[in-house]
Amino acid sequence: MSCAEYFTNNLLGPVFFKETARLIPKNAVILEIAPNDILQSIMKELFDTTNITLLQCNHEDNVKVFLQGLGKIYNNGLQPHLANLWNHSEDWYVTSFKTPKKITSGERVVSISLKDEVFEYISGHVIDGRNLLPATGYLLFIWDTISMLKGQWLNETPIVFENVKFLRATHIPKQGNLDLTLIVQKGLGNFEIIEGGNAVVIGRVRIPSDPAKERVQLLQEDCEEEDEEEVMKTKDIYKELKLRGYQYANLFRGLKSSSTTGKRGHIAWTNNWVTFMDNMLQIKILGIDMRNLYVPTEIRKLVIDSKLHTQYIRNITAEEKQLPVCVYKNFDTIVSGGIEICGVKATSIFRRKPTGSPVLEEYRFVAHRDRAEVSLQEGIILSTHLALEYHQVTKVNIIELIEHGDEITTEELASPLFLEVLDNLPLIKPNLSLITRTDCLNSITLPPKITISQSM
Repeated sequence: MSCAEYFTNNLLGPVFFKETARLIPKNAVILEIAPNDILQSIMKELFDTTNITLLQCNHEDNVKVFLQGLGKIYNNGLQPHLANLWNHSEDWYVTSFKTPKKITSGERVVSISLKDEVFEYISGHVIDGRNLLPATGYLLFIWDTISMLKGQWLNETPIVFENVKFLRATHIPKQGNLDLTLIVQKGLGNFEIIEGGNAVVIGRVRIPSDPAKERVQLLQEDCEEEDEEEVMKTKDIYKELKLRGYQYANLFRGLKSSSTTGKRGHIAWTNNWVTFMDNMLQIKILGIDMRNLYVPTEIRKLVIDSKLHTQYIRNITAEEKQLPVCVYKNFDTIVSGGIEICGVKATSIFRRKPTGSPVLEEYRFVAHRDRAEVSLQEGIILSTHLALEYHQVTKVNIIELIEHGDEITTEELASPLFLEVLDNLPLIKPNLSLITRTDCLNSITLPPKITISQSM
């Protein structure tokens, strides 16, 4: 049934189909954009044209009809803008099913770039101001190589490292790539990692038949001996490590709590084996009662039971997954989840001295009564050095006062000049205050070390 308005509109607004159809040339392509393809039969009988419909009301899958219509348009020589079919302002992720990659050679090259999404997390491993490749990162590359030789996933391959020696640190450039050559002997299991023609890490690796037999057999009383309250939180832990020269960032700040002796703690699990194991080494360093800079140079044995570790993670019901870590000093062992590190040797290294801007000065005789004119800057330098030579102090307080009616410019202020002179002197801690009774300095930008206050 149709309403009266429908018939009224048809009578008052007739469709001039016949007149319009005469204007259609031969060999034309006609698109019918309507819910029903009612004109298809008429067009085929009356015109020698190619007729394409984009919808069919009785078809079970009109998306298929629409896409088939676009294909027919393309086959007839037209160029539809297919990219406009999709809103590209959003990213949609789909499940990717991959099979484990299998290799036959025990030698491969790994290219590391901080711009690569896979390796960008390493930018957070900074020691003494240098971005170094973490020790556990080397071991992950070897572990990955072993799993590819077996044609297995890394998370399904238990691994044991023995007698690992880190010969030298490897700096990661901000620009460009770092190429590492990995060599694993299939028979003996010996491995080495080469960078720039020199070996940086050597050791032995194997897949255990029973990972449980590889771990140290700890008794219940051994665990109770290390039971301490974890009073240090993340902020406290990494403040202490920063004082020692470790500027960790991002995923490498995974220690969530620790005891003051570094025997117990908790580590956040972020699906990253490298950062997790590095956090285990961090708590070992935290337990050293000296504020020296230590780097790992040797690991006697490292056991990774990946399946057991995954089971520990699944058993955690909290939203933020954390695993306890314990350092057994009697056994020289660090345990967390399914990972056990034995016999870690760390060597103390010298920290780099901070390189500041060089100060270029000169010794020059200045007469006391020669009536010579000196600049404001030279006068401040002379007076400051004379005062500090006769008064041996480390804290210097300077107050500059600007009164009403003082028409002063930025170049005529003495506080910035005093600050420049005092900053060039070691051990001196200046405290500069600029007091003004007007608002003439509101539009002037001064160094942040100068305190500005307005007095009425």
